[in-house]
Amino acid sequence: MPLLLQLDEQNNEIRESKLYTNRRDALGGRFSSLIYGTNLTNVVITGNNGTTDGQGSTWWKKFRAGEYNVTRPYMIEIINVLVKGLTILAPVDSPNTDGVNPDSCTNTRIEDCFIVSGDDCVAVKSGCDQYGIKVGIPTQHLIIRRLTCISRDSATIAVGSEMSGGIQDVRAEDITAIDTQSGVRIKTAVGRGAYVKDIDVRRMTLKTMKVIPFTGICISNAAITLTEKPEELLWNCTDISGVTSNVTPKPCALLPEKQGLNCPFPEYRLPIDDVQLKICSA
Repeated sequence: MPLLLQLDEQNNEIRESKLYTNRRDALGGRFSSLIYGTNLTNVVITGNNGTTDGQGSTWWKKFRAGEYNVTRPYMIEIINVLVKGLTILAPVDSPNTDGVNPDSCTNTRIEDCFIVSGDDCVAVKSGCDQYGIKVGIPTQHLIIRRLTCISRDSATIAVGSEMSGGIQDVRAEDITAIDTQSGVRIKTAVGRGAYVKDIDVRRMTLKTMKVIPFTGICISNAAITLTEKPEELLWNCTDISGVTSNVTPKPCALLPEKQGLNCPFPEYRLPIDDVQLKICSA
């Protein structure tokens, strides 16, 4: 696996990490994360309802001014984790401030979190471009539940666009999105083909959304609450096909009604579901 040089801006420390070598802002390098770990077991980060302040405004200003030739850091970066009970806050106009990025992870659980973001609240990834293709590690068996998201310019849950290793078996349930651009967004780009399959979502509440792109094959038992004076165009459907059942308001012609249909949600348990969060005590 290729090495990634990570740079610490304050002490110019250079350390190596076996991660992908292509990043959003620049090729080949990224500043060190505030909290970083790999090949760890039984690690808990806790603060008794404390706050970790990444002070991101310094990074955002320099990024916008074009002062970096390497990629900005993550605040916390750990391999394969249970993420539970976090409040993650970033200004809604801050750049690339995804809440949680599961990247090439197997058996990961994200639950009971409140996220305000300038980008996607949860962005599921599996490597970028040719580097992700070469490594070829998918994200799979991912559970996202009881999540509340506010993100005016991005998605509640995004799949991609850095997903060259493939993404499969993502289960999301009991999700609330408020003042958010889109619910579940599957996105890619040239050179990031791979595959996306078995994305299952249920019990999702969308409030004051900018875009609601239902691109799934099957929608059942869904009620969308409209404003008091809704626009004439209630559904905007292009380049999709599928069926619906018990959906209001009535979907567009590309999603015809099939009475009695219930879209299946996987009921068998994943191994990550049996992992219990350990509580530290002094």
